[in-house]
Amino acid sequence: MALGRLMDGAKLIRELEGISVTADADIFGSDLEAPDNGFWIIQITADAAGYPKVKITPAGSATSRIAALNEATNLVADALYEFWVAAKEDDAINLRFSTAATVTVRVFFARSS
Repeated sequence: MALGRLMDGAKLIRELEGISVTADADIFGSDLEAPDNGFWIIQITADAAGYPKVKITPAGSATSRIAALNEATNLVADALYEFWVAAKEDDAINLRFSTAATVTVRVFFARSS
């Protein structure tokens, strides 16, 4: 069952399947913008041990910050992980992975009530 059906209002924003990524480089060609206040739901699998990072650019700011997910602890290769990141309207995010790998990423957005 799709996550969007499990959580009312969660919407798939972007999906990339089986792409090769360079360590610590943006995964998406352009940042994703939060359409409202809510949560980014990030699902990721990778063929190599490493951990995801989120690049957050607050709305109205030219400055981004990088934050490691999973406490900067390597994920198990070929396992599915899910992370939730709070967002304010117009915040932008991009994802990175700590090592070169082939990854599949799905990013959903769920509005907060």
